[in-house]
Amino acid sequence: MRYKEMTAKLMSILQDIETVAITTDLWTSVANMSYITITCHFVDDNYILRCAVLSTMSLKDETNHSANNIGDTLSDVLQKWNILDKVSTIVTDNDRSMIKMCENLKKRHLPCFAHTLNLIVRECLSVDNIQIVIIKCKKIVTYIKQSNIAYAKFKAAQLPNKTYGLKQEVPTRWNSAYAMLERILATREALGQVLLTTPKSPPHLTAEEVNVIMDIVKLLAPFNDATQKISAGATVTISLIIPFVCGLLENMEDIKTTLRTDEGFKMRELLVANIKKRLLEYEKRTPTRIGTLLDPRSKKEAFLSPLNVQEATKLLENEISNINRSLDITQETSEPPTPIESSQPLLKFLKRNIAQMIKNCRTDSIITLRQYYQSANIDENRDPLKYWKRAINDTTLQLYAKRILCVPATSIESERIFSKAGIIISNKRASLKPSNVDKIVFLSKNQWINE
Repeated sequence: MRYKEMTAKLMSILQDIETVAITTDLWTSVANMSYITITCHFVDDNYILRCAVLSTMSLKDETNHSANNIGDTLSDVLQKWNILDKVSTIVTDNDRSMIKMCENLKKRHLPCFAHTLNLIVRECLSVDNIQIVIIKCKKIVTYIKQSNIAYAKFKAAQLPNKTYGLKQEVPTRWNSAYAMLERILATREALGQVLLTTPKSPPHLTAEEVNVIMDIVKLLAPFNDATQKISAGATVTISLIIPFVCGLLENMEDIKTTLRTDEGFKMRELLVANIKKRLLEYEKRTPTRIGTLLDPRSKKEAFLSPLNVQEATKLLENEISNINRSLDITQETSEPPTPIESSQPLLKFLKRNIAQMIKNCRTDSIITLRQYYQSANIDENRDPLKYWKRAINDTTLQLYAKRILCVPATSIESERIFSKAGIIISNKRASLKPSNVDKIVFLSKNQWINE
């Protein structure tokens, strides 16, 4: 009963929304069943960014993960919610089948920025000399966590100061390696005492290895910060991608003179090369570059390439003109033309030209767009949607800002469902029907609908 009520409410909400963005991803339950999760993102009439879980279900054909099968499953869900034609962008990981699926559905695809960052950092962490240090750290962490005596000594060695636990790397998350290394640095004196005084303990880190870890942590700190901020679900993130790419490159340049080891220098060079290879492309993608322009915190100032700024500006002007043209057509078909009268027949053409000019000034937002560029950027901590809510001088820009700023920078929201669903489909509840899983997740993650 409650599921039906919330479904009806969400259906009613989506009916009034003009444009939405979608994230989706696949995962496997403890019962070895393949699921697809689909989330929907949009800006409501109060200029609040909303995220709704549409479905968590098994694929139509559970025997394959092909682009056609994923696309058919996704299409059915979107048609069920009557939003297939409203989807502007689909955000997924970089898997080929996902990219092909978007092509089949003729929808714009945006690679998950967090996933792309993960690929960059993972490649750097897999370099031989770096990997040797990480493996040694993992062995130390495992030993401390598995030995009651060693763990007790580790806590005692940190007293009377604040005691920290150790963090272990998780292979699927690069920033878990960063967290592990950062914690080892923070507790290295206590670790040294334990490893030197406990029999059969793994070898302690050498001074050179500590320097390598310091360099790694220093290099990865900006990536960790970017990953955390870009993964927010309740705030605008699409417009953060291009500024963060520029910021990462600048940080890599600033860090250069502070590195201590050859491994650090080599890792920095590889990070920079991968940023340029994988991330600069975001300046050429429509959602990211238009989103950056329409974020009053960044506008044109966040781009690295002046050429990309020019292209993005031209594209936005074309988009605004298209919206205005469609609004003109709507007005012309809904309102009868006003007869042009003049007391002086010879000046009738003048009144006609004035009327046309007034109409163009009313519907053309290009001038307003340029005024927007020239106005002062708002503070980086302010909400861009609140800015557009108050910018009532041009409804066309407001409309397009809502369309583009609803696109999330990552597919994190659909991935977050994995954790929630993993708790639901535990070993003790592995036989839950997919339909029940869908309802439980829907009710759990869409509580905002009842607010």
